Amino acid sequence: MKKFEIVFGILFAIAIIFRFCLLPGGSILLSLVVYIAFVYLFCGIAIFNNIKIKNMFNKEQYKQISVWRIIGAIGIGTCLFFLCMGIPFKMLHWPGGDSFVSFGLHIFFVVATTVIIKYLLSKRNIYLIVATAIGLILFYTWIFSVIFELPFYRYPLLQAGVFIILCASIFVFIDYWQEKKDFYIGILSRIIIIGALGFLFTVRPFDIAITKIQYRKHPDLIEAYERWLYNFGNEEAHQKWRMEAEKVE
Repeated sequence: MKKFEIVFGILFAIAIIFRFCLLPGGSILLSLVVYIAFVYLFCGIAIFNNIKIKNMFNKEQYKQISVWRIIGAIGIGTCLFFLCMGIPFKMLHWPGGDSFVSFGLHIFFVVATTVIIKYLLSKRNIYLIVATAIGLILFYTWIFSVIFELPFYRYPLLQAGVFIILCASIFVFIDYWQEKKDFYIGILSRIIIIGALGFLFTVRPFDIAITKIQYRKHPDLIEAYERWLYNFGNEEAHQKWRMEAEKVE
């Protein structure tokens, strides 16, 4: 499965480069990434527990694996699936991209926080305890602001919470790497890379910069997209953006 992930990563990188350089086939390659992402959803248990696909349905392979490791593998597989779906959707400006990335980051937050808490219980690192607590407070403040429609800035709170947990994950990853705990290294290395890329797409200036690179030959489309981002929820601005996007497509 490691070979598959290497090939998948290379394909993902090539698709992004093609899309940025406006080369033919960029959209097709990104669409292909979306389909390949289903492997994480259905084979996450095998990938993160170093089980070969041909042995995935063999009960004997799971006897030495704890229930929590199986649940964790399913969680991170689902997280990576939504992020690997959401990033191409965002780059292609297909409907649902924001929802995929946001949902993937929610799962990322839960998985990363769980790993960090497990680390904290064994190390009692005061700095990571404080960082994790702040990240949790910000993130769940954002969640409650959405549920109860409180007058908070939604995305900045999401970004701040995820960013703090992402940074804490890097420190935990370094420590686990030194201790050679393969299961946690496998989880953290993947969510740090893909989670960081997904996180960037929630940052509005980054989203606009990506759009300007992709559609540098279509200034009207860029202007319409930027207007829509800064007037999110405005149906007129959204329709104008979709009209400009259809002209390019």
